[in-house]
Amino acid sequence: MKVILFIFCLLMLGACNQVNDLQPDLPGIPEEAIGVVKKEFPNATDIILKTLLDKKIWEVKFTSEKNRYTALANTSKMWETFRANHDSVPALLGELLGGTSFQGGTFSVNSEDIAFYSTGERRNRLVYSFKGTDYVFDWQRYNGQNYRPTSANFEFAMYKLAINDFQDFPATVKDYILADKGLAFLNGEIRILLNYEKQYVIRVNFTKNDKLLTGTMLFDEKGALRWISREFNQPDQYSPESNIDSLPDPIARILEQSEELKSFQYQSPETDKWRGEYNGVTSYYLKLRNKGNAEVCELYFDKDGILLNKRYFVSF
Repeated sequence: MKVILFIFCLLMLGACNQVNDLQPDLPGIPEEAIGVVKKEFPNATDIILKTLLDKKIWEVKFTSEKNRYTALANTSKMWETFRANHDSVPALLGELLGGTSFQGGTFSVNSEDIAFYSTGERRNRLVYSFKGTDYVFDWQRYNGQNYRPTSANFEFAMYKLAINDFQDFPATVKDYILADKGLAFLNGEIRILLNYEKQYVIRVNFTKNDKLLTGTMLFDEKGALRWISREFNQPDQYSPESNIDSLPDPIARILEQSEELKSFQYQSPETDKWRGEYNGVTSYYLKLRNKGNAEVCELYFDKDGILLNKRYFVSF
């Protein structure tokens, strides 16, 4: 009877400390990452890991003291740890957003960044369904009584992983950069979208007409170059003009259908409206503003007018 009871206790202990790996090709459970979680949250249970950067960075979801958390972790630390509070959206957020061009959407999946609990600041991350599209809505505010500046941005990216080691990027991306002797890797990031699709952003140094410049390239999950910044083909001498006479039809249609942007405009065409060109690749960048710079929309398109990212910013 004692043996049976002992086995039962072991089974229960294993169930209470269950760890699941959502990455099927990961050989075993990354014990160091689990140890990092257990160090910060000794009572963590139902730990689920999803690999974001192979053998280096994981999204970790777990339960502790009846709360559900989502964090990023590597083998030495945790960061961006959010406590889920799905059933409650801060009333102030709806009140503030109601006076902007971005009102009318629906919030869900509210969570709070616990790093701000000991300060007067607060940060919430939510999903905002707006005009038929889901965005990651990141809201930061001061929680004092008399002074509460606050701002928010929402876009497609759920995580932005700063990457300084060139070897962490896929072979297709590395091969493109290495094949171009005029480019020198500087740094980059891996963007994880809401559906966990990845985008790779690379910042490179290059020399143009004896000037050292830094440009940005965006590669899709398959490693294809889809977008480049203006530095690659900007004129040597300053010009106040945009290099776009007319937008491709797919882009023009998206702007026409975006009712929230009707009062927005380009304030500085030379920086707000640009067609990037490099080695046969073309892309488009648009930045529209309203109420000064209190409301901003940035749009990134590839050569075919496919929207790669849309970023809204609002200052309340």
